[in-house]
Amino acid sequence: MLLGYKCCRGGQQEITHSLSPDDLELLREIMENPPLQAGYFPQTKLPEGVNLRQPVKHGLDSIDKFYTPRNLAAMSHLWQAIQRIEDTNLAAYVAFAFTSLYQRVTDFP
Repeated sequence: MLLGYKCCRGGQQEITHSLSPDDLELLREIMENPPLQAGYFPQTKLPEGVNLRQPVKHGLDSIDKFYTPRNLAAMSHLWQAIQRIEDTNLAAYVAFAFTSLYQRVTDFP
């Protein structure tokens, strides 16, 4: 497993590093006990339906199970921050952009 990031200096070259033992331990802790913001992530059960039977057969019976623990935790914190924006127009724009990202952060392309 590698840690990768792109920096604005010198173009969009991706830089990767091996994870340190501390990084691996932190990753394990987050995966086992993600720091979720209660009430700020979906736990809705999937409804009955022909197209929804296959995900349910694979244990994906609620919306939150389509996300990795890390992504779900990050998204829950972002959603909470969006809900705290006082300017309702700005909050609506940010919420629109945020909800358009859901396909990029699920476990599935």
